[in-house]
Amino acid sequence: MKNLLSLISLFLLLQVNGIAQDSGYFAISRGISYPQGNFASNDPNNNLAGYAESGGFLNLSFTYKFNKYLGATILYNLQAYETDGEPMTINFTQTIGVPMGIEYVYGSSTWSMGSYLAGIHGSFTILKKLCFESNLLIGYSNVWCPSISHLVYVGPWEVRQGKKNSTISFLIGAGLKYNIIGHVCLLANAEYMVARPEFKNVEIIKSDGPDLYISFSKPIQVLNYSLGLGYRL
Repeated sequence: MKNLLSLISLFLLLQVNGIAQDSGYFAISRGISYPQGNFASNDPNNNLAGYAESGGFLNLSFTYKFNKYLGATILYNLQAYETDGEPMTINFTQTIGVPMGIEYVYGSSTWSMGSYLAGIHGSFTILKKLCFESNLLIGYSNVWCPSISHLVYVGPWEVRQGKKNSTISFLIGAGLKYNIIGHVCLLANAEYMVARPEFKNVEIIKSDGPDLYISFSKPIQVLNYSLGLGYRL
């Protein structure tokens, strides 16, 4: 009887260990995102400037491992950035020749982007419970360009309407996965993501003249840092 109980206990232990192996995992993570390059520029003389400030993002992902080292990842990414519209308003007042001392206000909505990506996942075991991981992903992003308004007291005003467009996006990332207990793991990642949406026929409403329609592209480059939790299969 004692031998039978020992065999049953060993069988159950092997089953539990088998279930908790790294055949893949679901994960959720959040973090801070830093705009880079032209996307972070607030120079009104730079036509590619995005005026984006630091923002936040959310990742939902599923990773399946084909073997010990290689697998595939699918990822949904949602991120948003406040917009620094003041430099554009200052340039607007200078362009129309507003005298010094005249007050002005500006308003702007946020940059936001929702992305669906998939690609190659790599994994390398450093310690028993610690792995180095990397992703190389491609997909598409829905990008919302912010609306921006300039208002000069006792003077003209101008509003650029927001616009949505879709574009191809790329992501390269690396990080660490630590198996805390059972099926639960802790994730720490750094990611670099790029996209270049084009916005066509964006309306500019003017108080002192006919409305305008312009087209432009904005290169988006962001560096993301996140912490998350995963459920191992």
